[in-house]
Amino acid sequence: MNIFLIILFIIECFGFCYLFYKILEISKDIDTLYDNYSNFIEKDIKTNVVKRSVLLK
Repeated sequence: MNIFLIILFIIECFGFCYLFYKILEISKDIDTLYDNYSNFIEKDIKTNVVKRSVLLK
């Protein structure tokens, strides 16, 4: 009985570590997507400002 509980505890520890790793990986992916989106929006705004300044001249 004790060996069974130890095996279950080890499986539970590995499962927790795996899920924690997956959460960290997803968080890193979200940060990367946010950075890429921010850079894209910044470039788009700069190009729009340049286009509008040319039109106003």
